[in-house]
Amino acid sequence: MKMRKVLLEILALSCFCFTAKAQLYDKNWIYGSFVKNDSTWFRGNGLMTFVSDSVYAHKEQFNMPMSESTITISNADGELLFYSNGMRIMDSTKTLVTNGDSLSYGEYWDFLYPQLRDGYYGFGNPNNLLYIQISPFDSVGYLFHIQFNTYDTDSGSYFCLTRMGLTPDIHIIEKNKIISSTEAPAYSNMAACKHANGRDWWVTYQEVNTNCYLKYLLTPDTLMRVDKQCLGDTVFEYNSWGARFSMDGSKYVSVDAFSGLNLFDFDRCNGQFYNPRHLSAPVSLDSANNNIYSWATSVAFSPSGRFLYTIMPDNILQYDLDAQDIEASRDTIAELYLVTDSVVNGNRWFYYYSSTYGLDGKLYIGPSVSQRSFCVINYPDSLGTSCQFAFEGFKPPTIVSWIQPYYPNYRLGRLPGSVCDTIYSDIKPIYTQTPWLKVYPNPATDIVRFDYNWVEWDAVGACQLVLADLQGRVVFSQSLSKYSARLEVNLKNLPSGVYIAFIQNEKRQLAVCKVMKE
Repeated sequence: MKMRKVLLEILALSCFCFTAKAQLYDKNWIYGSFVKNDSTWFRGNGLMTFVSDSVYAHKEQFNMPMSESTITISNADGELLFYSNGMRIMDSTKTLVTNGDSLSYGEYWDFLYPQLRDGYYGFGNPNNLLYIQISPFDSVGYLFHIQFNTYDTDSGSYFCLTRMGLTPDIHIIEKNKIISSTEAPAYSNMAACKHANGRDWWVTYQEVNTNCYLKYLLTPDTLMRVDKQCLGDTVFEYNSWGARFSMDGSKYVSVDAFSGLNLFDFDRCNGQFYNPRHLSAPVSLDSANNNIYSWATSVAFSPSGRFLYTIMPDNILQYDLDAQDIEASRDTIAELYLVTDSVVNGNRWFYYYSSTYGLDGKLYIGPSVSQRSFCVINYPDSLGTSCQFAFEGFKPPTIVSWIQPYYPNYRLGRLPGSVCDTIYSDIKPIYTQTPWLKVYPNPATDIVRFDYNWVEWDAVGACQLVLADLQGRVVFSQSLSKYSARLEVNLKNLPSGVYIAFIQNEKRQLAVCKVMKE
């Protein structure tokens, strides 16, 4: 009776008090090599869209080859905004944006242009595009990238910024602005993380042939260089293949193709790296020909930050960062395998190349050569084989090749209780009493969408969404992926009526709302 009384009291209240946007900039991924005059059904662009804990894909020509340098950005509500292959920027209408040509222009761009013109390749630099928007309500976005001024990509590469106007149409305000006179690695290791205040952003990259890291702070007013910090024993060469912050921003790793991994803890308040550790990533050597054929190409933390994954062409490694001896914890969760596909490529090896998290909390691993699938780590926060690596975990309708976009954790909020938790954030709850769920459509017929972007994961821990009828009987329950923002629930098999939805953790109920099923 007490449960029913509480539910009835809720019915008198509104469900639309929460107004912050969801920040679904990474909801859509465009992939594939658009090729002119090739109507083969399995070639061309495709669009992957993440909805709740599922991903959908369909073939659609976006008139742009997407290869090693690629990004697809949606607006805060998840609607396609613009996309780029590192050489051009196109808007959602598949039109070149004003002044959107010649991104990262230089001798290397000129060398690649014939392939761009014919529709085969884009900019050949992994992880070369990083997009940040201070607030979902802002009219300006910031695109960081590496520019090659010479054909020889081992030198003459610089850290650049392109500022984009977002309203009324996508347009370029300032393009290819060099923001550091120090050479960047030829293979980009840019990374970004929210400041502990929940609003500003740290942007970092490692200098070429040093153990030094340049750090910038992006605020609503300016981009300023904060400092250069040199630490760790390993000096990475020009071939640094990537860097990542953990989803909570407390850890950072950079990977060099041959030197291994540099792992640090990170202070989101002052932007300082500390506690340096070096992890080896085995390099495969063809001793007969003195040729290295396998090296670290990508790296990713698990959502909780406990595990670290290293992607190599012929295997995927997992490190347990909670282990007393991290190096000894290394486990091989996937090895080289042969794909049999008589339609597209015949029999060929699947060489692992890149890794990116989807909104469903799964780690998607793309190939270095054309294949018809992504490999997927379904439970990246699980130890060893329990992470459930799937060789052909997701098969889109068109060929997958090269690399997926790199996205920082856009949904990371302020660090509650820190000395820097002083600035209003669009992630910070903007309620004065009980937080509420944003629910739409409401009333609903089949599908109802829950938006809970206000959740401060570092403060509340593991959560689940529960749907109950007015008698208190639970009709739906699902754990929420950490740092997720939205969930879709199918109500088709439920009777018409009024239901109560709430988010709870182990200790308390965090948010509640009524849902009408027609």
